[in-house]
Amino acid sequence: MKGIITITKKAMDTEALFSGMDVYLIDHILRGRYSPQGGQRVLDAGAGGGRNLPWFVARGFEVYTADKDPDALSHLRVRFPELPAERYFSGDLGQLSFPDNWFDHILCSAVLHFAQDTSHFSRMYARLAGVLKPGGTLFIRTAVTTGMKEYGIPADPGVYDLPDGTVRFLANRHLLEALNAEIGMEWIDPFKTVLVDGMRSMAVIMLQKAGLSAAAGVNGSA
Repeated sequence: MKGIITITKKAMDTEALFSGMDVYLIDHILRGRYSPQGGQRVLDAGAGGGRNLPWFVARGFEVYTADKDPDALSHLRVRFPELPAERYFSGDLGQLSFPDNWFDHILCSAVLHFAQDTSHFSRMYARLAGVLKPGGTLFIRTAVTTGMKEYGIPADPGVYDLPDGTVRFLANRHLLEALNAEIGMEWIDPFKTVLVDGMRSMAVIMLQKAGLSAAAGVNGSA
């Protein structure tokens, strides 16, 4: 009976830590992509309400957050009081003030599609790569043009009115490939897209910065 209770409690704890988290990030966690060792630093770039952070905080990662919304950062400080003040960055992702080659892992879920144009998207993308250590991983979920042609969206990247009533910057595979080649990022998981009921197409992207790092591994390949 004690064993059953222990297993049930662990399941409940895990469910609480995963509650609200990006399901594709959960997939990478379960595949062993993230292993807390040696005080690994994780940045949630565009953290919002912090839905992707509880598991990383609970597992002992050195968690940092970034968001340009002051209210979001205020909420994060209340939700995660254990994080020191220097772990919070306020401003645009293209202007991250953290040192270069600082993070072992970066999460950027449903943020980059708020770019103003291709130049803004590219600046944010490049700065995320800049603060990432060689060998570190970058998880991205963002809207793309893939699969949207029949809904009136051209294949080229740009800002579009989507069928769901939102206005988003849509990247495409060609833009991502060009940026990766320019800034030294490599695919470590297949490029995936999910077409959401003809309303929008969301890409699931997992990259690694070129180079080796003892702290950041490439476990969890599909």
